[in-house]
Amino acid sequence: MSYLKQVSKGHYVGSNYDSRERFISYFNQKEAVINALENNSCTVLEVGKGNGFLSDYLKKRNYFIETFDFAEDLKPDYLGDITQIARVVGKKFDVVACFEILEHIKYIDVESTVKQLSSITNKYLLISVPHSSLYLSFWFKINIFKPFSKKINIPFPIKHVFDGEHHWELGKKGYSVGSFRKILSKYMMIEKEYVDPLDCYHHFFILKK
Repeated sequence: MSYLKQVSKGHYVGSNYDSRERFISYFNQKEAVINALENNSCTVLEVGKGNGFLSDYLKKRNYFIETFDFAEDLKPDYLGDITQIARVVGKKFDVVACFEILEHIKYIDVESTVKQLSSITNKYLLISVPHSSLYLSFWFKINIFKPFSKKINIPFPIKHVFDGEHHWELGKKGYSVGSFRKILSKYMMIEKEYVDPLDCYHHFFILKK
């Protein structure tokens, strides 16, 4: 299936896009990538360039990173549809990072896309997707101790309505976390998954060969 471009380059500019929660997501993205890298000679492919935060951050620290995106105006290293990424990229990377991208394609295309993503990494595939739910989130710190954080999820499945960008979100009717785990587990091992209590909307999966 072919997809149309959803947003313009201007979508990524300004304070409305770069919220506090998004910067927490940026932190988790760069931590996930750096923790997966063994050294500066490891190669990284970022799927979905966005505003360039992750690629700029890693390049300034002398990591090798290339980008893949559907939008030509973002000037990615590889231009194409993620549902055809294996054919477009044509080589493997040590780490493939796909943060907040899969929800932009229909759920029926997710498994074949995950299969392709797994085929172009030698070691790790890092994924995050939106998770819609009711929740209680706690973050507590006394200055001489490490912070304590906890998230309590309250299932509240509602029907998803396409908003022009997201075709689906975890936690909504028909898109359970369990079904998504099964898709991921077919192709790689789930080494870790987590939701940051300070940004409960983004659900991270660390997948390993």
